[in-house]
Amino acid sequence: MPKHETTLLERVALISWWMAHGDDVRASEIACAYGITRAAASLLIEHVAAIANDGRAPSGNGVERTAYVVFQIARGEAYTTREIADLCQTSRQTAYNLVVRACRVVPIYQEGRKWQACAMGELT
Repeated sequence: MPKHETTLLERVALISWWMAHGDDVRASEIACAYGITRAAASLLIEHVAAIANDGRAPSGNGVERTAYVVFQIARGEAYTTREIADLCQTSRQTAYNLVVRACRVVPIYQEGRKWQACAMGELT
């Protein structure tokens, strides 16, 4: 069976998730895991960290929106698709697509109308 290749948005979601949980994210590990250069991994980590530390929802590209939304959900926030769309100044469909792509690689799910992080006890 072919290995699933992660997209840039999925990589950003994972890095955001790890950062939100206080994990040490190293460029060498990211580079090795995703087959990218250490310099590219460093830039990606720096970009995600800047978005996470800014505290404001970006209205820019999908990478920035993904980093922000995943970071906030990983830290315990719960949002409806509409709230994500409003935060990121985008359509509901774009917000929905963002979260659906992220939940392929991080434990985010929708209960009722809210997207939220799985608690570790829920995974067992």
